[in-house]
Amino acid sequence: MSFDWAEYLQVAEALSECGTEAAFRSSVSRSYYAAYHIARMTAERRYGFKIDSKIRGSSHEQVWEFWRTNSNVRSNDEKRAGEDGLALRDERNDADYAGTKPFEWQRKAASANRAAKRVIELLRQTRV
Repeated sequence: MSFDWAEYLQVAEALSECGTEAAFRSSVSRSYYAAYHIARMTAERRYGFKIDSKIRGSSHEQVWEFWRTNSNVRSNDEKRAGEDGLALRDERNDADYAGTKPFEWQRKAASANRAAKRVIELLRQTRV
């Protein structure tokens, strides 16, 4: 049985209660990866999506751009999931790489948790 990436969201929520900047940053990251992996797997299963190593850009960018722009994706909820996923990716990049950037990390962790839940719900409730 494959790993349930939604469990990362549970970890993210637990981390957001720890009260340290490191935990808040980690919470943002785990929230993002829960949404990313579910979005990627859903695109693969529902539409036959594959990461193209010949395309410039990361696999993450390819997944979110697929949901935002692919002509096979007709649901506005799916397109919104792509938009939200890109925004969440930016938050994750800040959390993982912007060590000197001052943020309200507790607020960002809560926001990332909500955004990841929304992306997952949008993709899971939409059926072809």
